[in-house]
Amino acid sequence: MTMPMQVQYSKRDAILIILSGSIAFFAVGLYMPLLPTLATLLNAPMWVVTAVLMALPSIPTIILMIPGAILADITGRRKEIMIATGVAGVFINLAHALCRTWQELVVVRLIAGIPGAFMGVGPALLAFVTPPEKRGTYMALSAGLGAIASAVAVAISGTLAVRLGSIASVIYLAAAVSVIGPLLILPVRAPRIKLPTRFSRKEAAEVFGNKVILAIALSMVAYLLGWQMVYSAFPVVAQFQLGMPIEVFTLVFSVVSFMLGIGTLIWGPIIDRVGARRSLIVGLGLSAVATVAMWASFLSIPLPLLTWVFTALYYLSTFGGVVGSPATMTIASRSIRPELMTMGITLMNIAIFIPAAVSGFLAGGVMASLGTTAMVLISAVLQIVGVIGVALSRHVRI
Repeated sequence: MTMPMQVQYSKRDAILIILSGSIAFFAVGLYMPLLPTLATLLNAPMWVVTAVLMALPSIPTIILMIPGAILADITGRRKEIMIATGVAGVFINLAHALCRTWQELVVVRLIAGIPGAFMGVGPALLAFVTPPEKRGTYMALSAGLGAIASAVAVAISGTLAVRLGSIASVIYLAAAVSVIGPLLILPVRAPRIKLPTRFSRKEAAEVFGNKVILAIALSMVAYLLGWQMVYSAFPVVAQFQLGMPIEVFTLVFSVVSFMLGIGTLIWGPIIDRVGARRSLIVGLGLSAVATVAMWASFLSIPLPLLTWVFTALYYLSTFGGVVGSPATMTIASRSIRPELMTMGITLMNIAIFIPAAVSGFLAGGVMASLGTTAMVLISAVLQIVGVIGVALSRHVRI
């Protein structure tokens, strides 16, 4: 779908939007891998330890995503919303350092999901300032640089915690860094494209009845239910089952973020060249195969070799799976009219956050009752279901 004539594409504004998101990812990445350790130090039960990364914040994100997207599309004030959520993020980051019990940490992690309800605003704003034929590349650049920024932060987080003497000190640093994010959005010249009337049944039907978006979103739910299980369990498996010291673990975990970033940058031009659906089939298929191999390694490979085989296969799975973000955002932005773009992108984001919320709890429960090997097997099966779903979505021509 072509953009309205009044929209002026701006490389400068696109760069500012991308850099703002990267700063936010960097700030959160400074303390994110330390949260399971913090939860453990606060004597949290296993379901909390595996849920603090993604599951807990995903709950309010999912609940508020649709209202947040409607607000953005009705008012057209996407720039102002991005600034407001960036400022809120500063205080939410700071709140993590003030937790003294695991119950307080649970509350803060739930609150941390509120800005995520507006995460569709950034890609929508980016789409408005970039030409359609280059949108896959820009979406990939945004996701990729954000992941790389997070990777750098994750890599140094363990060392910072040791050098600064506490996890709280790292969080204070993250809060200070996150101030830069909303400041970068201030000079962006954002078009106020909005619905001419209120969000009615007609618009709801146009979004929720969009066969292209629904088919891909449902497939991504199945795939991500599997992938997010291993992601949520990775800190527990690496540190408490495979025995990695925190400095080594944070470096190893940072590579996951680097894979997300570099992989996204690689997938972006591929999406623009061969199409988003074909790219999804190849990338998610690679991820599923790697996870099946991961399950087989738990059955046959002894420690300490298992530690590095598990890690390498997870890296491969991550590289394949990272195609999901730019591909789904590109599909959404091209499959719906501009006035409803935030809603279309948000529907795709819901497909990401529902698995994130469920899988964090599911991973801990399955590991506690059936073991890590069973958890990885279930992850592989769900990923395969997602790949089949995308392959069967033949009406997706993008």
